[in-house]
Amino acid sequence: MKQVDQFLFSVMFHLFLFSVILGGIGASILVIHIDFDPPAETDLVRVTGDVDTIVIADDIADPENKFNTALPLDSIYIKLKGAPQEYRYRGSWLNYGQVYKVSLASNVDIWIDARQLGTGDPLYIYQIVERNPFRDVAEVLHVRYRDLVTKQEAVVRSHRKVGGWLLGTGVLFAVLGLLARRWHRMFTLKVP
Repeated sequence: MKQVDQFLFSVMFHLFLFSVILGGIGASILVIHIDFDPPAETDLVRVTGDVDTIVIADDIADPENKFNTALPLDSIYIKLKGAPQEYRYRGSWLNYGQVYKVSLASNVDIWIDARQLGTGDPLYIYQIVERNPFRDVAEVLHVRYRDLVTKQEAVVRSHRKVGGWLLGTGVLFAVLGLLARRWHRMFTLKVP
């Protein structure tokens, strides 16, 4: 009888453990992607200038010191010559690797969200066009707003679906854990 009791307790413990793990991961994914709100194309403002600095930095651990961890949570920070404003291109966005290859000798057109102006935070880049006389036309960077937003909406939709499934599975394991707990109590109460 004691072996059955230990087995039921072990099952119950693991069901609750899986419930917490899967539910936590699912909820985290949903919370991370809850704020995706790209601006309308008419709200974009163009900024033009010569590239001064390009830095890859971790957005979570140390955004002030621009510590590079080479994770998808990194962003590219671009500063233009003669301008104090910093512009940010997220690591999970379309053509991230190509944006980093923008030459310091380049002149770029950057489209940013007008709603973010004056916040003091780095402004997200929603479209970027590089003009570099030293590069071949095929090598020059051009990330279009519609391509970027379409890709990001598909990624966010996919992540939200996975997050919902994980959260739902976590709830299912919690219900199974409660049923196992009830069965465990009924089983142990009948033992003399």
